[in-house]
Amino acid sequence: MVAGSVDSETEQLRPIYVSCVFWGERFRDFFIDVFIPSLLSPGNLPAISEGRRNKVLIATTPEDYAIIEQTAQFRRMKQYAEPMLFPIPPAPPGVNGCQHMGVGHLQVTDQAFKDKAYLCALVPDMIISDGTLAFVEKKAREGYQAVLSTCIRVEEDGFLSGVRAAAGVDHLGKLGDTEAAIGLSGRQLVRISMDNLHSQGMTWNYDKPYFAQFPVAPFWPSAANNAWLFHSLHWVPLLLDYGCLEGHDQSCLKNWTMDGDYLHDNFTSVRSWIVQDSDDAYVTSWSPADDRPVPLTYPPEMDYPDVGPMLKGIYLNKTYGDPIFDKMKQTLFFVPIRWHVGETSEDEWLALENRVQALLKRWCGRDGDRLLNYVRAMAYKSALGRFLRILERVEHTQFVIVIFQRLGFLLECLEARDYEILKQKTKRRLRIIVGLEKP
Repeated sequence: MVAGSVDSETEQLRPIYVSCVFWGERFRDFFIDVFIPSLLSPGNLPAISEGRRNKVLIATTPEDYAIIEQTAQFRRMKQYAEPMLFPIPPAPPGVNGCQHMGVGHLQVTDQAFKDKAYLCALVPDMIISDGTLAFVEKKAREGYQAVLSTCIRVEEDGFLSGVRAAAGVDHLGKLGDTEAAIGLSGRQLVRISMDNLHSQGMTWNYDKPYFAQFPVAPFWPSAANNAWLFHSLHWVPLLLDYGCLEGHDQSCLKNWTMDGDYLHDNFTSVRSWIVQDSDDAYVTSWSPADDRPVPLTYPPEMDYPDVGPMLKGIYLNKTYGDPIFDKMKQTLFFVPIRWHVGETSEDEWLALENRVQALLKRWCGRDGDRLLNYVRAMAYKSALGRFLRILERVEHTQFVIVIFQRLGFLLECLEARDYEILKQKTKRRLRIIVGLEKP
C-alpha cells in the first residue's frame, strides 16, 4: 500500500487539506464559532498558506453549507484555504451518527488520495491549539508521512466557557459574524481540559479508585497534578500523506469513521510522528456532561492494597487486548504522551514514564500473550494469598460475596490450562468462606 513520498526537502510541499464532516444546526454552529476561529489562529492556516493551494474539505448538507458561506468567518477562511463542498444527507433515522460520518470520510479521503495531498482529518466539535498546523507542516517537511495525536473528551459547557474567556471573546457573542480567531496555546487548552474533563475521562485516571474497566486512554498525574502522562488507544490524524500511498483501502469507512481500522489499513508502514508533548500540538473534543456519563463509583475492594492494583492491571489488560483495537493501535499504546500546564523537570517525567512503562509491560506485554507471567505467578502465589487472608478476616458476608464475584472475573482472565487445579481449590475455599459450601 505504501510507496515513497513525492516530496523532498528541496521541493515545494504539496497542499495540506483540512477536512470536517457534520450536519445539523448544533454541529454547524460549532464549525462556525469554534472550529474555523481555531483554524484562523496565527499558527494554523495563516502560517501554512503561502505558495500552495490548501483546502478545507467540508462534507455537510447543501443547506448547512449555504448558511456557513454567508458568515464572516467563512469569508476570512477563504483568504487562506479554498473551501470545497462534499454534499452528504443528514443521518437517516436509526443510523448511528458516527457510522454516518463515514459517508463524508469516504469522499474527503478519496479527494486527498486523488490529489496526492496531505490531510488533517478533524470534526466540528474539536479545537486545535495555535501552532498545530505549523507543527505538522514542519513534520511533513522533515519527511514524516503521518502525524498522530491522542484526544480526550471534555465537558462541553465548562470547556467552551473557559475557551472563550481565555481567548478574550466573551463579549462578542457568537463569532460567526466576526473575524475573531481563537488562538490558545497547548498549555492554555490543557489547563482548561484538566478543569473540565468529561466523567468518562475522569475514570481513565489510573490513580483513582474509580479507574474504568475499559480505559481507552489511561493517564497518570504527576505529583503536583499539573502534568499528566497518557498512553492511548485512540488517535486523531493531524496529518496523513496520501502522496505515499499506491492504493487506498476505504473498506473501514463504509461502516464506521476513521476511528476504526482506517489508519492500520493504509498507514501502518509509513514514517510516523506521534505528538508526545502538548506544547507541540494539541487537540481535544467535547460533549455535554449528560452524554454517556460514567458514574464515579467503585466497588469497595478497590481500596484494598492487594486487590485494587490487581484489578486495575486486569482492566488495562482486557482493554489493550480487545479485538476492537488493531495492531497499530496496540503498538502505539506504549508511546508516552506528555500533557502539562507548566514546566515539569525531565527527571520527574522520566521517573513517571519508567514507572508506567514497567506497569504496562507487566500487564500488556508485547509478546502476544497479554496474560503475562506476573499475572499468572504473582497474582496466585503472592497477592492472592494475602487476598484470601483478608477475606478470612472480613465479617460482612455481602462484602465477601462482592469480592468473590470480582475474583471470579480475575480467574476468568487467566489461562485455565496452567492453573485449573489451583482455580478449583481457590473457588472452593472462597465458597467455604462465604457459606456457600461446607468445609
